[in-house]
Amino acid sequence: MNLQTALFRAYRYLIYWLLKQDEHALQAPYIYSFYRHVLTTGRSEYEPDIRRLIESLKHNWNTISSQVGAGSVLDAKTYSISSIVSYGMTSPKYSYTLQRIQESMQAKRVLELGTSLGINAAIMARSFGLSHLVTIEKNQILAGIAQSNFEELKVDERIDLMYSSVEEALFLLLNKKDRFDLIYVDANHTYEATLLYYQSLNQLVSKNHGFMIFDDINWSMGMRRAWDEIKEDFDQGIVIENYQMGILIYKADLTPKQYILNF
Repeated sequence: MNLQTALFRAYRYLIYWLLKQDEHALQAPYIYSFYRHVLTTGRSEYEPDIRRLIESLKHNWNTISSQVGAGSVLDAKTYSISSIVSYGMTSPKYSYTLQRIQESMQAKRVLELGTSLGINAAIMARSFGLSHLVTIEKNQILAGIAQSNFEELKVDERIDLMYSSVEEALFLLLNKKDRFDLIYVDANHTYEATLLYYQSLNQLVSKNHGFMIFDDINWSMGMRRAWDEIKEDFDQGIVIENYQMGILIYKADLTPKQYILNF
């Protein structure tokens, strides 16, 4: 990480810290309930079998070429699987937040952009009511490891892993006119790619009560710029963010509003 990026992230964290709200500032019933029962509850450690799997991956020193938008502190042109586990994975807190969001909205169909090692997909695949989860990964080595992880955790029958670029996969999904209740974006963290994803995903998400979640919204100045433009364009429901995640809630009967929440 260069100095400019480090200073930018520190600045954005300060903005978040100054503006964040908790339950005492929330008056709208929907957002109050969502904050209390979804965003601030649940587990902060992996389940035992996932924890054992992650520990084994820490000893995998095989390398892969640079991941676009890895969302980690890694800056090298190649990465070991071990370093991805140590620095490039979503924390348990946020992984299980995804699962709680999914369960709270009773999402049956989920789309994930950026499989990586497959831990988030595996956790979401264990949710109640899920019928199908599609996850997209371009890197062949990561896709292979993720598939093995799905099989070891016994969730492979609920997951469709697309070995493809995000752009190619979205083209196929749009042609099939698929619709998803929950979409999680953790792929190419650039300004151009993030806006392109949003434009496509806006046609794939359920407009009745869908969620679109962007990870690493303060990863870089470009990513932050993209998120700011997305939330200003969004007028179909509620926008929530903290330092790491940005959430769009598609719900036409809610008055459009933006929140910065402590979670």
